[in-house]
Amino acid sequence: MKEFYEKNPYPLPICSEHLYATKLENTQEWERVKIVSNVDKFYCCYLVDKGVTNFIPDEKLFLLDDQFKLLPPRSTKASLFGMPLLLNNSFIYS
Repeated sequence: MKEFYEKNPYPLPICSEHLYATKLENTQEWERVKIVSNVDKFYCCYLVDKGVTNFIPDEKLFLLDDQFKLLPPRSTKASLFGMPLLLNNSFIYS
């Protein structure tokens, strides 16, 4: 993604149905994101490959190219619902 978007940096109008690419400030890595909501010129985005949300300014969002849409997400939804609460450290797995 890095090579593609550094050669083709074209921000487009934002639409919540599309997937976007963005370069994160803290890691300088390109990530795939999906729009969750917006506040002024910032968008709450779900990072598809990390499984977390982050606020991203609109000028940092780029329409995701088709070649990157085919890749499966690297994050997995999980839940510990129904698991007993451990109140001590007696169960430590190595």
